[in-house]
Amino acid sequence: MSSKKYNNNIFFENITQLRKEKGWSQNRLAIECDVSTSFMTNIKNGAHPSATLLYNLFNIFSDETKILNPIWLFYNEGPQYLFLKKENILKSDPLQNEPDKIVQAVKNIRAMPEEKQDAVIHILNGIFLLNK
Repeated sequence: MSSKKYNNNIFFENITQLRKEKGWSQNRLAIECDVSTSFMTNIKNGAHPSATLLYNLFNIFSDETKILNPIWLFYNEGPQYLFLKKENILKSDPLQNEPDKIVQAVKNIRAMPEEKQDAVIHILNGIFLLNK
């Protein structure tokens, strides 16, 4: 993961870019993400994204061939999307046969505040659904 600290300006700029790519207004993105437009303004002014917003962003901007890259979304690093092919995921799975990394990842999730744990779990569930 990036060593940079989370910056809400980067996050807001990136979701602005995503909505513009779809030709949507901020109001339309808020409606599609099931949050209020005032919540979107709060994000712009420094509030952290909710689990609902994150979950819906990943559902809206990901499909069976690609998933929105969380590193890009939060830190503007790496590609905007991670392209998925089941055969490539299985061949290049960085956690394959590495239970220590899996255990450490679970510990890292458990160390997060509860509301962030929910967001991470929603994102992971979305990834798993894409790979069925």
